[in-house]
Parts: sequence; structure tokens; C-alpha cells
Amino acid sequence: MNLETILSKFNSQISLVKTRQDLEEIRIKFLGKKGIVTELFPQLKNLSAEEKKSFGATINQMRDEFTKNLEVKKSEFETIEIDEKLRSEKIDLTEPT
Repeated sequence: MNLETILSKFNSQISLVKTRQDLEEIRIKFLGKKGIVTELFPQLKNLSAEEKKSFGATINQMRDEFTKNLEVKKSEFETIEIDEKLRSEKIDLTEPT
């Protein structure tokens, strides 16, 4: 699988995320121990020194971008959860105690 395909696959899947569980599954699929991006690193040993530098930098950049996008999505879920919790815990200050 080439890098552009991996990137487009990640972007399409993260745009469909509805729950934190979905988000975690995508993180594992792409960045986990046997994830798609992680599995690219062993390919570096088959490349020349110049290609290693370029390909390694590209993989690292992709991993960093995926991590950033996952963190942004996670933050969105946390904000939604906090907002829902605040709405449900609303206290009527005008009510006598």
C-alpha cells in the first residue's frame, strides 16, 4: 500500500468517527504495534541511505499528522462529553434549599 493510499484511507475513516471507541480502533489500526504506519518502518532496511532519509522523514511526518488528527478528534469528543455533563448537572439557583 502506498503512502497516498494510506493517507486517504486514514482521512476517510477519521471523518466517519462517531464514538471514542471508533477513534481508538482507528488509532490502533494505523499507529498500533502492528498498525499500517508502524509496519512501514521495517521497509527502511531495504532502501539506500538517501531513500531511507526521505522515506523515513515521510513516514514520521505521516505518523505525526495522524497523531495530531486523532488528538483533535479526541478533544472534540471530550468537549462534547463535558458539555453534556454540564447540561445534565444544571442547578437551579432560584430554587429554595
